[in-house]
Amino acid sequence: MKKKPKSQKMFDTNDFPISHVRATMIQGTGSDVGELSQKPIIAVANSQTDLNPGHMHLHTLADKVKEGITAAGGIPFEFN
Repeated sequence: MKKKPKSQKMFDTNDFPISHVRATMIQGTGSDVGELSQKPIIAVANSQTDLNPGHMHLHTLADKVKEGITAAGGIPFEFN
């Protein structure tokens, strides 16, 4: 399995037990560690909040961005 250079450290198993904890945390998101080690991981920043009416639509926009990333072969992770 060829590892991606930018995230290679994230999937390196030479630092056991830390690598096991890292893999368990990733699996806790519902993600497949094997798939993540092969595909690009793309972060999607979203400042959506229920308290600001001007930001309420951003959740829908972020969902569309994540759909596009998935369609292009990447794996999106949303953060605020």
